[in-house]
Amino acid sequence: GGVFKAIGTGGSDGAYARFSLPYPEQVFIMTGGTINIRNSQSSTGALHIGSNAASYSVTGGTINVILSGTGGSFPLLSTAPLWNLTISRVAGATPTAVTLANIGSISGATNTAKPLVVQNDFIIEGANTPQFVANNLDVTVGGDFIVQSGAVYTPGNNTTTFDGSDDQAFDISGTVTSGLNNLVVSKPSGTITLTGSNSSLIVRGVLTLSSGILNDGGKVIQARASVQNDAVHTGTGSVTLNGSSTQSFLVTERESLEILYW
Repeated sequence: GGVFKAIGTGGSDGAYARFSLPYPEQVFIMTGGTINIRNSQSSTGALHIGSNAASYSVTGGTINVILSGTGGSFPLLSTAPLWNLTISRVAGATPTAVTLANIGSISGATNTAKPLVVQNDFIIEGANTPQFVANNLDVTVGGDFIVQSGAVYTPGNNTTTFDGSDDQAFDISGTVTSGLNNLVVSKPSGTITLTGSNSSLIVRGVLTLSSGILNDGGKVIQARASVQNDAVHTGTGSVTLNGSSTQSFLVTERESLEILYW
């Protein structure tokens, strides 16, 4: 595939996002290639895909959302899953964060913020401190989720889910603001491994291991609420219960989970 650039160097309609397919009947098909999006239309957004489930098909490709320009915000809304998503920031750019948010008020369009689904890799690059703000909306990743040193992931009160069939990495060398809220591992097969330079991961809400293998990578997972394990936990680190109130955990007999109390 080739490269499509939505960069806003010429005149544009401010009622629409920089890359905009906002209507349910519009078709979005991506099998490969790259889409580069720069210079958000401020309140009307950087990326706006409102296609209904019968109108989209995503099996490959990369979307690069590049924080740039002088707009105050970089909203993102997509009903369609994305294959690979990379967020970066240009030095000196006014906007600092890509945010899952409502976009516009176009009649007949899909304007309400949606959870984010990335079927393969989701990367937040570290240079110039870009941020991704989930705005309490769920984030599901089927490949690697990489938060580079200098980058910021702000989940709010959402659920972060890993559901890929192949091995995955949750690589955290940057900042996860206040820790994850809920973390779900629901893998039909394969292992999700914690990597990166951070030595621990805070889970403020429920830690649910539904299926697959969680390898802690020698790191400490600090569970502040309940833990449910129907999967396998491995690694030289631990899951530590260190919440400030009563906590519960449920472990099936056939699986393994090392629990430490703090």
